[in-house]
Amino acid sequence: MATIDWAAERERALAETRAPSFPPTVKLPALPQAVARFAEISRRPDASLGELARIVESDSSLMLDVLRYVNSSYVGLRHRVASVLQAIGLLGLKRATSLVVASGLEAAARARQMKLVNQQVFWRSCLEKAIFAREVARLWGADADAAFAGGLLQDFLLPVLSDQLAGQYVIYLEAARRGAGAGSQTPASSGGASLALRAGVADTNPTRQRGDKGCRLVDFEAARFGWNHAVAAGWLVHSWKLPDELVCCLVFHHQWSRVIADPTLGRTSAAAVAISALLPDPLLQEPQGVANLKALSERRSEIDLERLVGGIDDECDRLGMDAGRVASLAQRCHLAGTREHLPDEQATHHVSAG
Repeated sequence: MATIDWAAERERALAETRAPSFPPTVKLPALPQAVARFAEISRRPDASLGELARIVESDSSLMLDVLRYVNSSYVGLRHRVASVLQAIGLLGLKRATSLVVASGLEAAARARQMKLVNQQVFWRSCLEKAIFAREVARLWGADADAAFAGGLLQDFLLPVLSDQLAGQYVIYLEAARRGAGAGSQTPASSGGASLALRAGVADTNPTRQRGDKGCRLVDFEAARFGWNHAVAAGWLVHSWKLPDELVCCLVFHHQWSRVIADPTLGRTSAAAVAISALLPDPLLQEPQGVANLKALSERRSEIDLERLVGGIDDECDRLGMDAGRVASLAQRCHLAGTREHLPDEQATHHVSAG
């Protein structure tokens, strides 16, 4: 696969947007100190693996995540790894940075309680998207680790935003549930950039704003706030000087049709993450997501949706991510394909819009 100039792609992505202006009541998460230090040192040409290992070891939770990952079946090592230094050496600097960033930010985001949805269900859906993005990236020969990190973190701001702007997100969820109940199953057009939300700009197409088809969450956010969570996440991660590839994965993750049609990005981690965003989730972000995903899989033979979804459920179960009383991903995709899914009552909480 051709080398991607991710710095240039990041410049292109952010040039199309503007840095979000948040209400004063919104308090954004801080980058964990160990993650910030690791990212800073890893950019140096003379970075020492020993120094990087000591940074990870300074955060016991981060250290456990790194060791758990490197000893997982995904990495496939014959012998267990007992030290962070050995883990970083085996992973390589790029993979280790993706892992440290993903683990640290996920842990920071998990610390936020969510008013609108069941937190366990939300993070299982994030893991489902991460695994899906990783597997699609593997099929394309793209960076599977970057795709996993981008998939896991694509919605990392939603716990903060939906908590601190709960009244607005309640309005969206209520409208999305009404739209899901009546939902048309005709997939939206996937041609070029016309479907894709130009980052940070509201989709004003009246057909997609009506309740019968369902408004996407990013369209709602852009109309209400002047920005959406994808753009906000990309700008925030860029301000932290995290990898440009991750910035692109976040900014573009609700622009699937545009990204897969792009001659540079069409078979990269960013495209894999954008496709993963079509999976059903408790915030109903993409009301036509599964219909579009099924239509895409019919055109792209390598994307075997049934096989991918079945593998995701198996892996989540092995990792102990119990869905509780919520349906499996395979069941939710089937439900979405027949009546554009209504959220499981166990997945959402009832909060007044007032």
